[in-house]
Amino acid sequence: MTKTNSKKALLSSAFALVLSVAMLIGTTFAWFTDTASTAVNKIQAGTLKIDIVDKNGVSIKGKSMSFVNKEGSSDILWEPGATFKTTGFKIKNIGNLALKYKLALNGITGDNKLLEVIKFTVVDASEHEVNLDTFSGHLDATDAMSDLLYVKGHMDEAAGNGYQGKTLEGLGITVLATQYTYENDSFGNTYDENAMVTAADYDALAKAVKSGGLIKLGADVDAEATLTFGGDAHLDLAGKTLNNTSDIWGDNAWSLLSAQNGVDVVIDGNGTVKAKKDDCYAVDVQDGSTVTIKNGTFTGNIHAVYVLEGTAIIEGGFYSVQQKYTDPAKADGFVLNCYDENRANGTAKIIVTGGTFVNFNPADCWAEGAHTNFVADGYSVVSERKANGDVWYTVVKFNNLISEGGNITVSENVKTDNIGDTAADRVIISKPTTLNLDAKIISPDNMGNNNTNFCALIVDADTTIKASENGGIDTGKNGGYGINVRNGATLTINGGSYYGGGTAVQVQKGTLIINDGFFDCEPYSNPVYGYKYLINCIDAAFKDGSAKIIIKGGTFVNFDPSDSASENPHGNFVAEGYKVVSEVHGTDTWYTVVKA
Repeated sequence: MTKTNSKKALLSSAFALVLSVAMLIGTTFAWFTDTASTAVNKIQAGTLKIDIVDKNGVSIKGKSMSFVNKEGSSDILWEPGATFKTTGFKIKNIGNLALKYKLALNGITGDNKLLEVIKFTVVDASEHEVNLDTFSGHLDATDAMSDLLYVKGHMDEAAGNGYQGKTLEGLGITVLATQYTYENDSFGNTYDENAMVTAADYDALAKAVKSGGLIKLGADVDAEATLTFGGDAHLDLAGKTLNNTSDIWGDNAWSLLSAQNGVDVVIDGNGTVKAKKDDCYAVDVQDGSTVTIKNGTFTGNIHAVYVLEGTAIIEGGFYSVQQKYTDPAKADGFVLNCYDENRANGTAKIIVTGGTFVNFNPADCWAEGAHTNFVADGYSVVSERKANGDVWYTVVKFNNLISEGGNITVSENVKTDNIGDTAADRVIISKPTTLNLDAKIISPDNMGNNNTNFCALIVDADTTIKASENGGIDTGKNGGYGINVRNGATLTINGGSYYGGGTAVQVQKGTLIINDGFFDCEPYSNPVYGYKYLINCIDAAFKDGSAKIIIKGGTFVNFDPSDSASENPHGNFVAEGYKVVSEVHGTDTWYTVVKA
């Protein structure tokens, strides 16, 4: 029979666009960055900081939003002429300087071709609409908040069949802020109209970095000493190179770029930061500072990025070292590194959500001892061996990796981090795939409470899982199903361990072939159901032959696949020429399929 619990039947609709609120670039872009006292008064530095909040004023920085229809559902399909809006949001000034801001889309993955036929605009609560590229706003100082805003997408009515089935994912809102010519100094309100500083030589760059703010590299620069940020800053490398041809290593001079004294720094612009061989690192983080690297090439010695105290957020870029660690077995094992004691006590962190690393796996490295993992939940590492023998490790969002299909290897446990209950949160194999699981796919606890997203993995295309004894799927406590097979796909499981909430594998429509593996579940609290649906077909599909299960091997906890109560009448999933043997393990009975 069909599983009778709180989970609703799976929806067949798909999503094509998701908008996520990315981490804000809105750091402190003020001319002054500290406090000084004089005999006559106090000079207080201004700060410029922003946040993005929901309609109730609650911060949603780093959280997700979806495009929704007029009923508020994110289970939508884009088609020519369709128009959808995000849920509403506001921009809030949490600093004390007036600011001007713009919105930008970033983090795009998937079929960029869709951008040719989808137009994005910003809409306010009065339905006034402005093209996203030209939209800007400003906020007064201290706790000022924008009106409710939405991002609207409209798909061109003339979009042809070539756009069918394509997806565009990973969109993020980045809020770009700079000082607004609103405050007055002794001479008026134009003192900060040119807040962006373009530095074309070392002296200019050193001065700009010391002051902080918006900085753009105007030419290649040869650094004469460590460039230490004296205030919050956004450094646009603008495709240029920052390097050093003379040694700069010395007392507290460890890197080309150093973030100290609690500053927030963003680095982008697809440039290069390359330390002289056998000299220094590329970037270091100290004193509780935060450095976010969005892209670019970073080459150091022993370390490319080092965190003494603070946080390095690696969203993209290319990382390598010239001078290697002295132990050949760990030669490239510290491309990213924290001070051990501070990482242990939580004051030094590295969070990786993107980027490519030469001979360094950020999910399994030596930095803080064997098997250190800097990769954030929901992300995975793919590797590629180059002709010269180097291995490049690239961090990708796991959902995007799975959706691409092909030959995929999971070598470290992946936490999918997708507890949300929308179609956009599902992990779906949509193209033919061979999934090599040397580790586990782990979905969040409590996914069993969901109605739409309640499977660790959905299989919509022919897939073969080849898993080692350490590989498989684990849905945790009060978890969702392990796997659901849909759309007529064939799933073949060869080995591994599969644990689900009530159901390890379900076939909605398609074929499941199990040759080997270990299958268990968190049983239903109602003993009538218990382990009854460990392996299950949707009843109607089983009866009409569109859902099939063929078992030639594997072990099943408290579930006899030759006499399954999950179907009405009882179903026999065991292939001809095979039989079931049972063995008692404590209070459980294990049923194993073997050749007759």
